[in-house]
Amino acid sequence: PEAGEAHSTLEERLREELFEKGAGRQRSDLLSFMARHKGSDAEAVAIASHLLYEGLIFHQKHFGILISSLGRRGLWRAACGLLGEMRERALEPNVICQNAAINACRRGHAWPWTLAILEEMRDRGAQADAVSFSAAIAACALSSRWELSLELFQRLQAEKIPADQKAFSAALGACDVGRCWQLAIDLLADMRRDQQPDLVCCNVAISALRGGAWQHAIASLDSMWRWGPRPDAVSYNSTMAACEAGHQWGAALRLFAEITKSEIRPCTISYNTAMNACWRAGGDWRQIVEMLSELQAVNLPPTHVTYGTVLSALAEGLCWEVCLSLLQEARSRPQCWPGVGPLSSVMTALGSTRQHAQAVKLYREVWGTNSNI
Repeated sequence: PEAGEAHSTLEERLREELFEKGAGRQRSDLLSFMARHKGSDAEAVAIASHLLYEGLIFHQKHFGILISSLGRRGLWRAACGLLGEMRERALEPNVICQNAAINACRRGHAWPWTLAILEEMRDRGAQADAVSFSAAIAACALSSRWELSLELFQRLQAEKIPADQKAFSAALGACDVGRCWQLAIDLLADMRRDQQPDLVCCNVAISALRGGAWQHAIASLDSMWRWGPRPDAVSYNSTMAACEAGHQWGAALRLFAEITKSEIRPCTISYNTAMNACWRAGGDWRQIVEMLSELQAVNLPPTHVTYGTVLSALAEGLCWEVCLSLLQEARSRPQCWPGVGPLSSVMTALGSTRQHAQAVKLYREVWGTNSNI
């Protein structure tokens, strides 16, 4: 009832403003309000309904602003509905409006709708462009429909539409989802023949190489240093992840050492990956604890992954006292509380060192005080 009353009050206020300001001024004010993405979702829908009902919008530009605004709020159904409203007013949506609707569907993970809008554009003789395809490719990839994403990219090329950075980035993202590392290498090579890949494209391509091509990931990182764009922490993190996936722990640690000596500032993910590589490589648990101290010294926020990796290494070394100390620290940081796997390792270490009371205490803390031991 309260929401209904608020909606009714807003409708009344909008009607009053219409009489006070006049159609032209209110339309301008409301479209500006929507373009700045102010107000709640309910207000946005109410304003769009008011503009439609009062006949205040009649140009493709007006509808484009509304579709884009609703889409950015995740209201993809309302955004797509405006395409039908345009046609009811004998106003055919232009490519800008349709692209805004496709982007709205991308944000809402509504990949079938992106394909439907693309087909509708073809049926009505509207020429889809790189923006149309980029959004549709990304929408399919985000929903793990990477095969469809790559088919759309092939269609873009078949229709002789020049692929821009976003189109290549979306296609490379599909390769990442599908672990099609060889295709990612080929796409990046194709791109370099016509244009310089930007940082996003290079990073997504390296991420796709986690599928089993750690050597190519390192080569791609080297290429970025040689020909650009200059790599960042994400570039190094993705390359380290590729090495990690290939069980190349030493290579991952060398990359971490390289980034710490460069002007690029490593992030929490960099430290997490390096700590895991150190553990997997059979490194001394003291090295891993030292990495944790370094992370905290540079004011980077640790995560549950950070503590989970450190605890797993400590538990393997049966360092139960340090484990309990670290768990005490994690209790004050809810985002750092580790998962079941590391906690199980700690309890195993406590049992192996005959710290049965501590093991029972931790078990009950994790699984509840009523658990039967």
